Amino acid sequence: MRLGTVKQFDDGSSYGFIEDDKNHKSYFVFYKAIKEEGYKTLKVGDRVKYQLAQGKNGLQCVNVYLAEKETRDLVDLKEKEISSQQIFQGRILDLSVRTIKLPNGETATREIIKHRPASGVIAINDEQKMLLVKQWREAIKQITLEIPAGLIDPTDASPLDAMKRELNEEGGYKADYWEKVSEFYSSPGFCDEKMYLFYCDTLTKLTDKRSLDEDEFLTADWYSLDELKNLLSERKIVDAKTIYAITVWENMLLRNAQSENKE
Repeated sequence: MRLGTVKQFDDGSSYGFIEDDKNHKSYFVFYKAIKEEGYKTLKVGDRVKYQLAQGKNGLQCVNVYLAEKETRDLVDLKEKEISSQQIFQGRILDLSVRTIKLPNGETATREIIKHRPASGVIAINDEQKMLLVKQWREAIKQITLEIPAGLIDPTDASPLDAMKRELNEEGGYKADYWEKVSEFYSSPGFCDEKMYLFYCDTLTKLTDKRSLDEDEFLTADWYSLDELKNLLSERKIVDAKTIYAITVWENMLLRNAQSENKE
């Protein structure tokens, strides 16, 4: 089936035209080709699925159906890239300005950052406390509390391998148990940075801790769930991935408690 948009339909004459999504050509449609129940009509702007068949005057639409909601949403909301101009190329990110075609046919620009992927971890010790690091963030000019996290280097075998390295560097620990929790985009409105979130426990303090990066300065400490929730209510945790990680950990504890109660 093809996808298109009704560009014209006259109830009086019972015919109109559908513009194809791929080739943008308009094809004749007669009311008898409409397969919906009830009065056979279409409205300008309707999203439709259809097939083409040879008619007296060329190709015309047959077997016309209103597009299902999921298909309609995808096509109606999707933007098409027309061109892209790179503005800046850096060590961890690139900035470009893209010209795109909007669903209504108009054009607009999008400022897009391509960012290296990263990993973060919910690290829990035997006292049921989460490891957070404290560091200065120049972008917002303040000290933040965050879960251990870092960029995935080209030398890392996987996101998990990168996170094991970061836990060593930022916390000075290794973990015997690891579990992948989630993958998400940190700010998809303008950036494609993908974050891999892990959970780990059964930790061991390392005597041969790896050094931090030359431009990296931080301290690490442990926080109970109650302490974390208080910090959230006091707005002392402002980092999005850390807020998400705390929520995930609380949900994990709740699920575990529910499972134990059932047993």
